Amino acid sequence: MIRIAIFCAACVVALFAAEWSVRLALPAYDPAGQIVWRIHPVAGTVLGEPNTTARQIKNSGDYDVTIAFNRHGFRDMQDISFGTRDDVYVLGDSFAFGWGVEAEERFSNKLAPLTGRRVFNVAASVNMDGYEKLLAYAESLGAEIQTLVLALNLIDDINVYRETPAIATSPPATTPPEYTLMALKVFLLRESALYFLLTQSVNNVDWLRATMIRLGLIQTLGEAPLGAPSAEAIESTVSRIALLDHRYDLTVMLIPSRALWLGKERGIAANTHRRVTAALTKRGIRVVDPRLGFEAGRKPLQYHFRNDGHWNPAGHGLAAAILAESLKDTQ
Repeated sequence: MIRIAIFCAACVVALFAAEWSVRLALPAYDPAGQIVWRIHPVAGTVLGEPNTTARQIKNSGDYDVTIAFNRHGFRDMQDISFGTRDDVYVLGDSFAFGWGVEAEERFSNKLAPLTGRRVFNVAASVNMDGYEKLLAYAESLGAEIQTLVLALNLIDDINVYRETPAIATSPPATTPPEYTLMALKVFLLRESALYFLLTQSVNNVDWLRATMIRLGLIQTLGEAPLGAPSAEAIESTVSRIALLDHRYDLTVMLIPSRALWLGKERGIAANTHRRVTAALTKRGIRVVDPRLGFEAGRKPLQYHFRNDGHWNPAGHGLAAAILAESLKDTQ
């Protein structure tokens, strides 16, 4: 028992030493510098830490970018409190936020020179409930919103929502922690520089990555089950979007699921895409669908990161060009 205790203590000391060695020698892997979301006390939903700069890095090597938040918690060098009715406002989740790309590479930033109008980005890692809170927060700061672009994520945004927007701004109730392999991996990515370095090294060695995939320790995007949203979820989501359409000059830009072109659920993804588009169109909501543009060159996955479902800079550039054409009539 003493030998076992000594061995365990030695392992703990070795891991502790290795962790801090990585942090000191390779500060780029220090999780303390990575992006952190917080419940904003006024917005009532998640936003970035005001007036901070962080890094967003993927352990698969797909991206390593700088994230700067302004004094309001938005990832935008412009101050939304000076926004007018002549400007364009982009709303959405991580896609509109520009997950994995530099700010100037996002479709919202590329949209400005294409339209000749200022474009404000009010996106965050939220869904429909959060979108309405972000808009209310922006307007409370002084933004005069008329032309609104909602980037609708067809994977994460289609849910059953309340019929009316939530008003309470208190943080959501704390949920019990999940004790799963994925939860452990998320925890280590958030807390350990050593784990980040090791997993990035594994992802950069093809045969080792393939072995980890076979063992089930790495799950590829094509293997993640999505399933089809219910008719109730689609109707609920579209009903909430219709409320925005009544208040603003709304354009909904669809974010096609990567499952359209990868994995075993292509038929399900295609059917979901069709159903959501039809439901929005039936309500008279303006829809911009970049799917055909992505498929035009017969390599739609070239607009996504290799190991991450988000758009890469090329995907944002194409989406901006497609969106700019639709916004010509909203001047």
